[in-house]
Amino acid sequence: MTLPYASQRLHRGPTHRTTLLVVTSHVEHVQTLRALAKGRQHRLHVEWARDDRLAIDLAQQVRPELVLIDARLNGDRAPLLRRHLARTLEGSVCYTCHERGQPVGGAAHHDTLHWDEVPMLLRHWEPVAHAPGLHGRSEEAGVL
Repeated sequence: MTLPYASQRLHRGPTHRTTLLVVTSHVEHVQTLRALAKGRQHRLHVEWARDDRLAIDLAQQVRPELVLIDARLNGDRAPLLRRHLARTLEGSVCYTCHERGQPVGGAAHHDTLHWDEVPMLLRHWEPVAHAPGLHGRSEEAGVL
């Protein structure tokens, strides 16, 4: 299986702490991701927002490299939030996540994952050390 953005080159530069923002009201997803983060060779820090407004505020504060948004977030707000964060967080990668069997809805296929695919994404996630760039972020935050 090819993951979205897999065509981007792998970067084997020095590692740093990767910040992952999870936007969901389902605590079990956050607990699973935090458990996965404990076993990472590089440091993976998981931030959690229960709703879209908190997600926007938190994203501006922590500037995550990776954002996972639950498709069940307040009805149709997940695709809107993903597009907003993808525009405002330069260098970040944003996905809408679904449960298996859940309809995908209006999200583009390359911007979606099933929650059970996230561990595979994290296994292949390579953080890139930040170089000063626009807004203090690298042009290549974390790439696959």
